[in-house]
Amino acid sequence: MGDSIVVLAVAKDSAAEKAGIVKGNKLLTIDGTTATDWWRLQSQKARKNSTERARQKTVKRMLNSGDPEAPSSTLVLGLERNDATRVQTTLTRSVLKRPDNLSSKILPNGYGYMRLTGFDLRLMFEVASAFDTIKDAPALVIDLRGNGGGALKLATHMMEYLVQGKVPLGKKVTRSGRPPRLFMGLFDVGTMELQLTGVKAPYLAPVAVLVDADSASASEFFASALQGIGRAQVVGETSCGCLLGYLGYANVPGGGALAYSELDFAPLHGKRIEGTGVVPDHRISPSRQDLIDGKDPVLALALQVLEIRLPRSATP
Repeated sequence: MGDSIVVLAVAKDSAAEKAGIVKGNKLLTIDGTTATDWWRLQSQKARKNSTERARQKTVKRMLNSGDPEAPSSTLVLGLERNDATRVQTTLTRSVLKRPDNLSSKILPNGYGYMRLTGFDLRLMFEVASAFDTIKDAPALVIDLRGNGGGALKLATHMMEYLVQGKVPLGKKVTRSGRPPRLFMGLFDVGTMELQLTGVKAPYLAPVAVLVDADSASASEFFASALQGIGRAQVVGETSCGCLLGYLGYANVPGGGALAYSELDFAPLHGKRIEGTGVVPDHRISPSRQDLIDGKDPVLALALQVLEIRLPRSATP
């Protein structure tokens, strides 16, 4: 966030939460090194990736999980709290059970709101209930910020609640030019075309999709597809730019296995997502002060965008 390393979120029941770390806290030192120098060093060590945003995701994983080349169960942080006081704390890393979840509700202004933390196939059976919760809302926000992706089959399933009839999305792109046999459970054998078939009673009111630099893979597929067919406005930051698929693992000498990119996605309209990211229709990022004050300017802008797109009679 600018030239500072700032806490954007704190996992429930984590060592950070127990230490009193909250959104907006600024990291001053990490294991005795100034936070900016530590971040720069880890960025240099991180492997080349699809985009610089993807490389930064790797650095975030190192901060949370540790450097695999120098494993450590502890992390010493020097922090500036939101009241400007400074403190040093030692955190002990642990594995947290954080299953992906899909939640939906009606916001105070009457609009629907869905939050999906990851495209886990186990959530397939929760989609109908989530849409039932917001079916009468005049507009809908789908929040994919921080969603690193998952099963594209779930992404497609959710999109089919947002369209009517058959809607083309784009094409698959393979190394051979021939249809793949499998892509993370999404595609049928023998077709290169991507198409949605809307459910019997779809939600057809205006939609806004929220993304950030950590939105990747299936999140980008979802956001770019709806943006490309004109079904949703995308609000937030340019996404990761990490949208390639693999069909399985190839055995290599020594007993290892290798996964390599074999499939890309060409949207019906717009640019390739891999290496570029989903570019929002409306760009906005929260400031440190927003985090300290508990404000969400991204959601606020999305609500404004939706209100403009609503028929006057439908405005809550």
